[in-house]
Amino acid sequence: MFSAFHHFRTTDAKKILRNAMDNNRPIAIFDGGDKNILVFVGIIFIHLIIFFLFTPFFKPFRLSRIIFTYALPLLPLCTIWDGINN
Repeated sequence: MFSAFHHFRTTDAKKILRNAMDNNRPIAIFDGGDKNILVFVGIIFIHLIIFFLFTPFFKPFRLSRIIFTYALPLLPLCTIWDGINN
């Protein structure tokens, strides 16, 4: 799970971890939490670069993804907002 675990309520996060442990299943959670100006700048520029370079290669191809990345850049703006706001 990449950059999403912070969206869970504490009780739900504990249940997820408990379930993985009870079922002897591995779980990997990668969620940065450092909030400083370098992280904010990195999130802004890295997200923009990744979205603008790699969007045409995401599968399955969707015209809406192209529109909302390039013509009306809602997808990059939403992920940047999520990255710096949480």
